[in-house]
Amino acid sequence: MEGSSFWLISIEESYASVSLISLVNGRSIISAIGPQKDWSSDQSDSLAVSVDESLSDAAISANISEESEPTQAAFVLPSFWIGSDGKIIPKNLKLIENLCKDLTLKPIGFIADDEALVEESNNLDSFPASFILLHLAKDNFTLSLVYLGHIKERIRKNFSGEFNAQYVESALVELKTESTLPPQIIVFGQVSHDIFTSLKDFAWVGKKNIETFLHFPEVKLYHPQEIITIFVKTISSQINPQLIEAHVEKAKPEPKEEIQQKVDEIEEAEIVPDFPEPEIDLEEVDAGELGFFEPSPSAIPVIESISQITEAEPIAFTAPKVKMEIPKVNFSFNFLKKIHLPKLKFNKVGTILLAICPLLIVFPVCFSKAKITIFITPYTFNKQLNVTLDSNTDTIDIEKLIIPVGKKVFNIPIDVSTRTTGQKTIGEKAKGEIMIFNILDKTQSLPQGTILVDSTGKNFELTNAVSVTAGAFNLDEGVLKPGQTKASVTAIEMGPEYNISKDSKLKFKNFPESSLIAKANDTFTGGTKQQINAVSDQDKKDLEQKIEQSITDSVDKQINDQLSNLPGIIKETIQNKKNKIDFSREVGEEATELTAKADATVTVFVLDTDVKEQVINRFLSKEPDFNQVQIDPKKFDFSLKIGKLDNDTAQGALTINGKALPKIDMAKLKKTLSGRSINKAGTLIRKDIPRAYNFNIKTNFQLIKYINPLPFISKNITIDLQSESL
Repeated sequence: MEGSSFWLISIEESYASVSLISLVNGRSIISAIGPQKDWSSDQSDSLAVSVDESLSDAAISANISEESEPTQAAFVLPSFWIGSDGKIIPKNLKLIENLCKDLTLKPIGFIADDEALVEESNNLDSFPASFILLHLAKDNFTLSLVYLGHIKERIRKNFSGEFNAQYVESALVELKTESTLPPQIIVFGQVSHDIFTSLKDFAWVGKKNIETFLHFPEVKLYHPQEIITIFVKTISSQINPQLIEAHVEKAKPEPKEEIQQKVDEIEEAEIVPDFPEPEIDLEEVDAGELGFFEPSPSAIPVIESISQITEAEPIAFTAPKVKMEIPKVNFSFNFLKKIHLPKLKFNKVGTILLAICPLLIVFPVCFSKAKITIFITPYTFNKQLNVTLDSNTDTIDIEKLIIPVGKKVFNIPIDVSTRTTGQKTIGEKAKGEIMIFNILDKTQSLPQGTILVDSTGKNFELTNAVSVTAGAFNLDEGVLKPGQTKASVTAIEMGPEYNISKDSKLKFKNFPESSLIAKANDTFTGGTKQQINAVSDQDKKDLEQKIEQSITDSVDKQINDQLSNLPGIIKETIQNKKNKIDFSREVGEEATELTAKADATVTVFVLDTDVKEQVINRFLSKEPDFNQVQIDPKKFDFSLKIGKLDNDTAQGALTINGKALPKIDMAKLKKTLSGRSINKAGTLIRKDIPRAYNFNIKTNFQLIKYINPLPFISKNITIDLQSESL
């Protein structure tokens, strides 16, 4: 099997399956399909274990030995495992690398599940396909908008509880398209018959005043067997069988010269396609990046060792040559003709040194750079004002001390559950028919609910009121013939012990046996009793405490995760409100689990950066030294001591605390320092910059820094202002 087969590993978010694919006469055949095996992302080896189990079952089904199993594997991955650059996201790539290492598999490529389905649709139709692709998982779904054979956009949504087609329509509205959507929805994944029916019967047109489709879309379902078949067709079309053979046979790599010669031949061959080549999102990469091998007109030998790949030689950069033009000056040197100078002889080295001497002077002048770090003691500001933060205005009112703020609102859904601890007895009461005997010579009337007792003390009651005829004496025979009447009775309590047998004797609780007696005509039936779990008062109280704690924890997490990263947030204004709690069961109802749902609303005021800068400038404008500083809002902190807080406003004492550096004309300072010595530059810095207490100068010619002045070109000077207290 090794030379003509490979494993197809299909990975979903919570399960994986493996199929054995055989290549026979240029065709791909599914030899066996392993079952779906669950895995968990919380366990590092869970994916490898589930793949191994499915692979083993597929091998057994195909009746191949472990020695004959292929070692190559192609992967079908969820679309959200692949980044925008077309490569597998690092954390998911690590899972696949560990899987291949644990199971000794050689990866030959990967493809996203939705890309495979799109490619198959393009092959089926003569025109590039357009449709909506819906992949459904246990608690989330992915929508892929396919337009003219390409995936334009993907949306992934989570949901809780039972899936509803409304979730899909809400996601469709978020798709960024100016036209109506293609009227076809292809569904695959964990799709039950009920879900598929709900999608087909859903009223898509005109929902929420939005035309999702021009007409009802066709909803099509792909079953797991069809999905595997499509994956195999798509992957097989991109795999070069000769490359698979090369991997298997482990043939000795050809010399580099022969490889390069074949590559050059392929590059020189001019291939003119009959139609535009479709774009495929798969990259040609090595096995370490799991890319499919792209088929080529001729087989390219596989390079087995990375050592055979030579790295590109580094590009050598040469410094720019300085071209100097010496102006021509017309001097007469005729008088020198009479002077006989000694002839000097120069060797090549001396000539070169003499030629580059001017460059040793010019080069530092043109290319010297300096970085000046100036340490400054900042100005400190601290002011407290009684202000009103108002989310309903966008104008600062200096006189009334009103500051406009934004308002952010977050909804936090809460869903908690607990095991019930209450007990409840349920069952049915036994029923039966009795015969009542009246011994007296007068008619006796018995009301509904009259109590009868059997010999063991179990109580029954008449279902309806009855009248028992009087008894009659036969004087000739000297016997009493009692009056008789049939009646229905019901047990007072539930339980099978009330199913008394036929002819059981009963007596009336409030009548003597000398006047009335009774017996069961047939065996009583229907009496049952059992203990079940039910909701108790304590269960409800415990769940209320649990949901309160969950709301507190969720609000804290929301504040830490989202609000803490929100610029301009005023944490003192955070408010949270708990809405009504809905319980899944009431006290006394049968249940093994009690669930409660609620949601909390978190509100916080936010100060925009521009508004913050305006507040600083307006409220601190009369502070000493304010006109001498440059304001950076990031260096100022606002803290509010709340006096009154409601939904739209907050009143309290606002403290503005911050530090600022002096205003400095950087361009002018650079020109002043250009060409200066280090000592002179230090004098000018202390003189021209207020509150400067130290400085540091670094140049790019450290060997001659004591004789090299600062750059003559001011743009080659960089100035950095620092203060340890900022």
